[in-house]
Amino acid sequence: GNDTNSTSSLSSGAGNTPSASAGLFVVGDFVGLACDTLYATGGGATLTEIGVINTNTATANVIGTQLFISFASARDPQTGLLYYIEALTSNPQLAYFDLSDNTNHLVATTNIPSNTIVRAGFRKDGKLFTMDANTGELYALNKTTGQIIHNYGYVQSVVIPGSGDLAFDIDDYMWLFAGG
Repeated sequence: GNDTNSTSSLSSGAGNTPSASAGLFVVGDFVGLACDTLYATGGGATLTEIGVINTNTATANVIGTQLFISFASARDPQTGLLYYIEALTSNPQLAYFDLSDNTNHLVATTNIPSNTIVRAGFRKDGKLFTMDANTGELYALNKTTGQIIHNYGYVQSVVIPGSGDLAFDIDDYMWLFAGG
């Protein structure tokens, strides 16, 4: 369907509407040029809420919680699973949230040497990419084992410290988004 995911502040407060300050970073597969559902991760007081935001109605609903804090999430276009990578620890864990039954599944501990993974995205072929916020290194991960299958190194001429995201468009071009 026309859905994707994002990293955002998500509030389950009055009216279940996202706050005006919520920064949405759209990630995942697109069907056509627009989407009507966004998945948001890293919300709430514990930074572990998973929510769904309907862009047609501007409503947000919490549908679950992550196993751990994550600032890098991406929806697999082949399976529809919402993958996320643990934040603030070296060799972070990889997990996914199954949107069909709202359950979490721990995949594995990764061999990513960084604790600053804040970007993730899937290509149409189901290949998972992630990026280190401090070094600018781009990785491809095996979504079954969590292991790095390729380190593309530093992305030249792109300095994107801090938050943000990466995404692939319908033609499989990678886009990098920066936040302050």
